[in-house]
This record gives sequence, C-alpha cells and structure tokens, in this order.
Amino acid sequence: MNDAVAIAVLTHNHAETVDYILDKNLELYKKYGMDIYVCDDSDDDQTKNLIEKINSQGYENLYYADAHGVETGNEKYYEALKQTYFRKQYKYTFPIKDRASFSERIIELIAKEVENDYDVIMVVNDFERWEVKLPPIQDVYTDPALFFSHYGQLTTNWRSMIFSNETILNSENMNEFEERYGITPEYSFAQTTVTFAGLAKLSNPKIRVIHATYEGDADETVKYGAGSGWLNKAFKLWVDDWTKAIFSLPEVYNQYKASVLKAETNLNVLFGSIDGLLAHKGRGVLTKEVLDKYRSIWPMISGVPIEWVDLLLNNQFEDLLFKVYEKINYCLQTKNYDEAYYAVVQNKWIEEVNEAYKKASYVMFLYKLDCYSHGQSDRLNNVNGFNDLICLAD
Repeated sequence: MNDAVAIAVLTHNHAETVDYILDKNLELYKKYGMDIYVCDDSDDDQTKNLIEKINSQGYENLYYADAHGVETGNEKYYEALKQTYFRKQYKYTFPIKDRASFSERIIELIAKEVENDYDVIMVVNDFERWEVKLPPIQDVYTDPALFFSHYGQLTTNWRSMIFSNETILNSENMNEFEERYGITPEYSFAQTTVTFAGLAKLSNPKIRVIHATYEGDADETVKYGAGSGWLNKAFKLWVDDWTKAIFSLPEVYNQYKASVLKAETNLNVLFGSIDGLLAHKGRGVLTKEVLDKYRSIWPMISGVPIEWVDLLLNNQFEDLLFKVYEKINYCLQTKNYDEAYYAVVQNKWIEEVNEAYKKASYVMFLYKLDCYSHGQSDRLNNVNGFNDLICLAD
C-alpha cells in the first residue's frame, strides 16, 4: 500500500472520460506508488461500475469515493483538500479534473519530489500563458510572493497543485481558511486561496515547480464530451470571484495582486481577445449591460481596448477592422513588437475576411516561440507594418 500521494480524480457523469484517463495513467500511478480515488457524484452508476470492473483486475491502488451530496464541483474539490474521500493518511493530496493525464516523465518527477518535503508542488505548462515574455524559469522557490508573481494565475487549473497534508492542508489551517476567506460550496478558487494563504503562514516555505515542457506531459482530453463548464458564467467567475479571491489574500502578496489578476483574465479565451469576446457575445454572456457593469475596471481585466468592445457589441466590424490594422501598424512602426503581437493574436476573427491575416498570425506565433525559447527575438527587426509581416511569411 502507498501513503505518499493520493490523487483525487473529480468527476461527474464522465464514465467514458475516466475510463480513457485510467487506461492512460493507472499503470503508471501504480508503478510509482500513487493511490487514485475517483471522487464521483454522477447521476448513474456507470463510473462506480467501471471502477469495480477495473479493481477486479487486481488494481489495489484504485478506489471509488462516493461524493454524492456535494452541491458543486468546487465543493468536491474542497472536500478533497480536506481529505474527506481518503481511506488512510497520505503525505500529499493531488486533486485533478477527470480529463487530466500526465506523461511518465511527470509522474516519475512527482514521485521523486514528494520525498523532498516541499510544502507545495506545482505541475505547470508555461505555454498556457498569454504573455510574450516568460518570467525567469525556476524549479524551486522559497519566497511565496515571488512564486505568486510568477505562477499565481496558473494555480486555477485543476491539474496543477499538489499539497502537503502536514504543512498546508492540516485541520487547523483548513478551519482558519474557511472562517477567514468564507470558503463555501460556491467558493470558486479554493486551490489558489489555500496555496497562498498556507504558504504565507510558513517561516521557511519550500515550493517545487515541475515544468511540463514536452508534448503530452500534461494533457486534457476533450473526448466523450469532457470540457469546462464555466463558459456561461465567465464574468461572475473570472471577474467577481477571481478578483475577490486574489485581493483577499494576505498582504505579503499585495504588490503582485493586480498583475496576477490580469494574467488570468487577459487570456484569449476569457477577456483578452476579440475572438473570446465574440464567443461570449454569441452565448449572450457579453452584452452592453454587462460591459457597462465592468466598464470602470475593464483595463484591470483585459488588454483589449474598450472602444473595440463597444464596436463589437454594435456590430461595427468595418470600423473595428480599421482600428485593429491601425494599432498593428503603429506598434510595428514604433518597434513595440510585444504589443503588435497582442494586437494580432487578439483578432484571429480577421482570418475569416482576410486570408493574408493567417500569415501574420503565423509570424507572430514564431515571434512568441523565439521569446519563450531565447528570451527575445530579432524576427521582426525589419518589419515596419502589416504588409511587411505578410512578406516575412512568404
């Protein structure tokens, strides 16, 4: 039997997804001494029956955990943090969404690092950022504020955070966090709050970052209907709740709170691109009334100029197109290549009306790869406008 890591797979009505993920990772988890608890509150017994079937094949590290009675997925995550579903004591708790899988390289690294008494271990894919320039790559942190500034926004992913049960998830801490931060079944970012509130209490915290740098290191399947459920509540979740979670953290993080807040909300799929905003508009999530509610804080959450959003909501796409090209040309002429990158990738919708725009997007993709790999790029040094971008791609 294993007692180093308990992996809590959080699922609801996704038996096929769980089957797919366990087929990929169960043998590896067994090989590296990790127990898996499938925490399930499905409307039927398909997941339960699946686990019983797999267990009959001799997997002693796989458990079915009945999670019925929780009101939300957030509550289920928090119950996992409180180790409600486990049958014994473990050194670390690793809650993950049911569609998450890892390469053997990552699983082996986790098994190795849990022996080194870190307070928090994080599995992170830096390519999930929207920023052109990455922070300095570090494997170990002892300053929670610096760690927060580099990776605070990426703690939102339900396949990233591994917690020490002794130093972070102990009962005294969990009781304090519930009282101080008002963690309830509706609380959306327990993983972020617990991480940074817990680290702030420690005299000599130790944090390990495991970088998922290769294809397949940290994947999420979209098979069998698995996917995110937050799209229809984007503003409540990622503006109201995320802002509350970030600004309620201890004062040690104050100087970085605004930048960490925006590092998440400015993702293209949220509020950092016309493409994402078009999708929100199509779902009825972004309206003129909603924009007016957040107008005064819009620059805090998005790099998209608010006048562009007004044009979008008024269906003034020709005027919006002019504004985009105007900004791209200005940024390239003034050698502000990072801003030019943002302007291009925020507006992939233009590819549907201008085939050449795909070439510009590709050049900017290469520019970002250069910056990620080498910290800088000279790819755009002789580019002075949008037409030069197109020529560079030919």
